[in-house]
Amino acid sequence: MFGVLYKLYCALQEWKSGTFKKLNFDEPTYSPVYRCLLKQLKMTAESETEDSEKQEETLKQILEYCL
Repeated sequence: MFGVLYKLYCALQEWKSGTFKKLNFDEPTYSPVYRCLLKQLKMTAESETEDSEKQEETLKQILEYCL
C-alpha cells in the first residue's frame, strides 16, 4: 500500500504547477513522507476500531497530515 501511495504522491507533485515536470522518485524526497505515514498508522493500529467508516476517516486525516 505504501508504495502505491508514494508513487501517486510523486505523480501528483509532477503536475503540481499545472504542467508536467519530471521528478525523481528517491529516498531523500520520500522517506519523510514514509516515516510520517508509518508513525500515524502505528498510532491508529494501537487504537484500532471495528468501525470501517471511522477507519476510512482516520486514513484520510493521516494522508492530509503527511502529504
